[in-house]
Amino acid sequence: RYAEQAQLEMIYARYMSTDLEGARTSADRFIRLHPNHTNIDYAFYIKGLASFSENSGLMDRLVKVDESKRDMGPLRDAYTDFAQLMARYPNSPYIPDTRQRMVHLRNVLARSELSVADYYLRRGAYIAAANRARHVLENYPNAEATPEALIVLAECNHKLGLVDEANNTMRVLAINFPDHNAFDEN
Repeated sequence: RYAEQAQLEMIYARYMSTDLEGARTSADRFIRLHPNHTNIDYAFYIKGLASFSENSGLMDRLVKVDESKRDMGPLRDAYTDFAQLMARYPNSPYIPDTRQRMVHLRNVLARSELSVADYYLRRGAYIAAANRARHVLENYPNAEATPEALIVLAECNHKLGLVDEANNTMRVLAINFPDHNAFDEN
């Protein structure tokens, strides 16, 4: 019993000492060795926190940095880790914090995809841009970037000569986001 508790505390110690990869590895080992432990949800939670914290450093705390312009690998890992925690242990005490972090991650990941879509759009790669926008709509529902994804998709469809699809996408935007600035009169 004490060895298992020590392993859990080692996960936390590694996380707090910013050995984030060590914390993830320790959490994975604990989950694999003790799948029925009463505090396994804690291991999943710290594993997610370690991935969540991987892109942030001292400079990020001092200077506002757009997270969506960074490597999304660790944030995708965090999203997956938190999703596993929520699916397996819906009554865990870590769920409220996990839910808030997942909303944040969903918004950052969606903005990142739209940044790539914008890059493709500026280069005239309309199919690639439309695929990125569609990915946002399918994989990050209710993200803050949803209206922009619809606009990118409509623009790509229009540029590709798919006028009916572009109009349908704009109708979806109008129904769901009637006050969006895309409908300004200028």
